[in-house]
Amino acid sequence: MIRFLFGRPGYGKTYTMIREIASLIQNGHQRIFLIVPEQQAFSSERDVLSELPAKAGRWLSVLSFSRLCDSVADLYGGRTTATVTRSMKSLLMWENLREISGMLETYTGSSSMDSSLTQKMLSTVEDLKNNGVSSATLERAAEHLDESSPLRGKLRDLALVSATYEGLLTQVYGENPADRLALTADQIEKHGFFQNTTVFIDSFTSFTAQEYAILRLILKQASNVTISFGCSSRYPTEPQFESIKDTIHRLTQSCEDLGVEFEDVYLTKSHRTNSPELSVLEKELWSFDLTPEQRIIPPVDQRGSIQTILCSSPYDEALAATLHILELVNQGVAYSEIAVVVRDTAAWEGILDATFEQYHIPFFFSQRTSLSEKPAVRLILSALRCISRKWQIDDIMMLCKTGLLGIHSRELDSFAEYVDTWKLSSKRMLDTAWSMNPDGYTVDISPRAQAILQDANRVRETVMAPLVELEDQIRTAGTVTEQCRALYDYLCKLDIKRRLSLQAEEYLSLGQVREAGEQVRIWSFLVETLATISAVMQEATPLKPDELFTALSLIFADTNIGSVPAQHDCVTIGSAATLRVDHIKAMLVLGLCEGEFPQATRDDGLLTEQDKETLADLGLELDSRSARLVSDELLYVWRTFSKPSDKLILSFSGATADGQTRAPSSAFTRVKY
Repeated sequence: MIRFLFGRPGYGKTYTMIREIASLIQNGHQRIFLIVPEQQAFSSERDVLSELPAKAGRWLSVLSFSRLCDSVADLYGGRTTATVTRSMKSLLMWENLREISGMLETYTGSSSMDSSLTQKMLSTVEDLKNNGVSSATLERAAEHLDESSPLRGKLRDLALVSATYEGLLTQVYGENPADRLALTADQIEKHGFFQNTTVFIDSFTSFTAQEYAILRLILKQASNVTISFGCSSRYPTEPQFESIKDTIHRLTQSCEDLGVEFEDVYLTKSHRTNSPELSVLEKELWSFDLTPEQRIIPPVDQRGSIQTILCSSPYDEALAATLHILELVNQGVAYSEIAVVVRDTAAWEGILDATFEQYHIPFFFSQRTSLSEKPAVRLILSALRCISRKWQIDDIMMLCKTGLLGIHSRELDSFAEYVDTWKLSSKRMLDTAWSMNPDGYTVDISPRAQAILQDANRVRETVMAPLVELEDQIRTAGTVTEQCRALYDYLCKLDIKRRLSLQAEEYLSLGQVREAGEQVRIWSFLVETLATISAVMQEATPLKPDELFTALSLIFADTNIGSVPAQHDCVTIGSAATLRVDHIKAMLVLGLCEGEFPQATRDDGLLTEQDKETLADLGLELDSRSARLVSDELLYVWRTFSKPSDKLILSFSGATADGQTRAPSSAFTRVKY
């Protein structure tokens, strides 16, 4: 029997599943699975098992789809596929486009320095893969289009890129790791992995084509399956449920195709909040079809759970949030029961954390920091840019400002003043020594000028000696591996590992635990990145300095450093798109400005909506990413507003940090009575 379990946030879907799992274990069932999204597999396992008997782990497996792949491979063999990170996919796609650019029609002659095309092509190819569209299917679709159609050439290019990219993945990793789910599905079907099992599937909004293939096997093989959906019925009308509606339709169609019985179960009561205000907001936030007369407005004496604040700037928003948190704590709310949510955490870094530190509020900033923002990474990229652009002064200054060359700020100021005084060209960076008077065209040299001259020469020598050696090694290297070795030697000569350790100690002394942890791990990331490039591109011809710059930029931009909370009782700060928190009494939502939260959306792929309509006419259905992205943005807002049990505080600022006027978003204005 298949059950579709419907219930809005806080209505007890997960609790219902836990209760049923406990009953199954008590009655002797020994093969039970709970499948959850990747990002919450660990927390779900912890929370679910804590509610069950001590030995429940013997019979219950809490899995994500990747964990399922591991479990199946451990049982039947085949756990040899390496995991490919997003950064490695970007590198492989870049190398792929570099090799075949001359064979393309629409995208022919694409520059090897064009990282934006790499990302768009990767996004499109992965989207096609998730929709189960092969390169052969694209070729056949192209043949049905007129020779003059721009889409024809685009499809032929995508078919070629997709096929060669898959081949490159197979060449590097032995088999395409993107096919891991397909291989798992084959094993599940062959061995009947889910026969005589009970399966619970919780907290998903959508699935990929390969995940649907596994779900069909679960529906076919398992004795009982329960799938939860975060809406009140199978036909929700609110716009935030577009992805969920499509998922319900597809799974229902699968049940009918397989001839398995299914039933709907509805949870109708909220167990999260007793606040009439919060309950009404959860139900009506995006109900655009309601007239003003139809909207429920709680009586005045039942209000107070929702508060809206207009601030003059993001800094004032951060201060207002701080003061509200202190007030909540004084009222007995624990820091761990408070969450602060924004749409883009990067935009609030240096604002929220600085204000919380000033008022001694313990917090955990739940975000992944891009490696490209770190000084050690900027040092490598700046060095390559100095080489590729022949020692331009701006590039030299960028390299010096990383703070990892042992150059004092006074010395750097002297260097900048000297270069500006004599309007030195990039070629002069290769001089053996500078002797021009820092005071200009005068014979006598003052003690101040002598100090500036010494500082300027020291900076030039410190920067240029290792750079010139690095340039020679990169240009004469016979392989990409030798080029990576040259970069590693450059870092070692500059003693970067020790300097990063010293910076970590300084962060620790200031109580900045997250920053200290990131500094400690950066050296390992750098070494692993160079080793990976060496392994992935061992057959490639040596790269030009500007190509090496682009390749490393792609990897660093897609490599993030995560962290874990340093203490238990702290406020959690995170993005509405990724934050997963439970048992929250008070939620503060900041930055509810037009275009920021909900975020303005754009489709990063190469196929336009018109292209997809044309393909649909040819019988090739692709998801409308634009419509789904808009719906998902509304879902993020609704999910955030539905989280707290007691208090929801919403704010927006009428101007940006640099004074540009902003308007409140619909998420803010629709809350007001």
